[in-house]
Amino acid sequence: MKNVFKKSIYIIAACFLVILINACGGAAEETPVDAPSDAGNAGNGISAVIGEPAVPAAADKPQPKLDDRDFGGYEFHFFVRGEHAGEWQSKDIYAEEETGDPINDAVYRRNVTIEDRYNIKIKETRSPSDAAEAAARIQTLINAGDCPYDALSYHFRKLSPLIDGGYLLNLYEVPNLDLSAPWWDKAAERDLSLNHKLYATAGDIGILPASGSYILLFNKQLIADYGLENPYLLVNENKWTVDKMNQMVRQVSKDLNGDGKMNEKDLYGLACMGFNISMLYHGAGQNVVAKDENDLPKLIVDTPLSILALERTIELLSDKQTVFFSGDPSMIQRIFEENRALFMAEVLQLVARMRASDVNFGILPHPKLDESQDKYYSKASHNASSMICIPTTNLDPERTGFILEALCAESMYTLTPAFYDITLEGKFLRDEESSAMLDIILRNRMFTIDQMYDWGMISSINGLYEKRDATIIMSTIERVKPAVQAKMDETINVHSN
Repeated sequence: MKNVFKKSIYIIAACFLVILINACGGAAEETPVDAPSDAGNAGNGISAVIGEPAVPAAADKPQPKLDDRDFGGYEFHFFVRGEHAGEWQSKDIYAEEETGDPINDAVYRRNVTIEDRYNIKIKETRSPSDAAEAAARIQTLINAGDCPYDALSYHFRKLSPLIDGGYLLNLYEVPNLDLSAPWWDKAAERDLSLNHKLYATAGDIGILPASGSYILLFNKQLIADYGLENPYLLVNENKWTVDKMNQMVRQVSKDLNGDGKMNEKDLYGLACMGFNISMLYHGAGQNVVAKDENDLPKLIVDTPLSILALERTIELLSDKQTVFFSGDPSMIQRIFEENRALFMAEVLQLVARMRASDVNFGILPHPKLDESQDKYYSKASHNASSMICIPTTNLDPERTGFILEALCAESMYTLTPAFYDITLEGKFLRDEESSAMLDIILRNRMFTIDQMYDWGMISSINGLYEKRDATIIMSTIERVKPAVQAKMDETINVHSN
């Protein structure tokens, strides 16, 4: 970090978190596919080292196991998300020149370093259409044997047709890719492999899975005004639970305009979009799918622990006087920025959106189900994340694996510090404690294989949280379970044959 005090804070926070992780252990009936294990977090791309993501001394830098090469000026071509993706369009693969923006310039410097080292040129084609149309176009090109792209950096949610159709290479079989290296995301590998095959992953080469990680923001002024406990201390003392958040949310409510009804003009304990608050369920370490010993998925959404997590989530949302829902993200943001919400559920990218805001806020991981839970969990957004994959028409997987490995490794020392240290800590985050919370959030995030393959369980229940009724969600789960299981079985059959 930039100074001794900041480094001391990080070391203390990191040591304290390790003590908490070792001291706390809750037994679960199933291990969800997305629940991180200690082994799975040996490196997770953009936050491989908790608390101290700054670039290490040169002698201490892990380096890729790549030999010296000269690729003769080869143009390595990516296909990426374009303007249709809005704020989630690609910004981490290619940069034309340095502009003064930390992310752009880090991408430019990374690419120039690899280009000069291996005599290549990095190019990108930005999708001119939405993700579904672009995926269909990729299929057409591959079917014609005329796909010009060496690699894709593409929409998490739209990859299943490419995977199930056999259009992508199994990354485990690509030479030179060392997915055990710290610059590749172990959570993505753990959560998205199927039958010991992996067709898409993430790592330091891209920032969108991190930008799309779900978080909670809290209003420091309202914490003080209502005499509430310090959320940072609650996290560090292992007391940040769904019940504790519920207690705090229910203490903040006021009909500010005196019209006798609660609406968007009033004060709330929590303001959010409906599907964003489903992250409380994932924060409880739960998901709808677990992996068996053969790396095959099975539904666990109706196990007692999963049901308990759903019930606790709905209990928190049940009071209409203290929890405000809206499908308009700008309205939710405005309520929070006007000091009219104690908590707001969103993704990390919102911190950048609020660069001009005067509200004094901090960020938190989603709460644990209870104090026996092993760690705090977060989820990478299925809409925000872009994943690295390789089309089957690639004529030289050995060269592609080499260049992707080189880019991802170099990103650990260029792009990740720019994202983590400069953009977030330097420009947007408001205090030292939020930076420590960011470490926890990114270290323990999960990916949802149900959403990548579009099996339909999460999408069936995400829109129901606004109903504030657990029985509606449970009855929906029972109703859609046969169809979800059928889709899952179809996917398993494809990947087992």
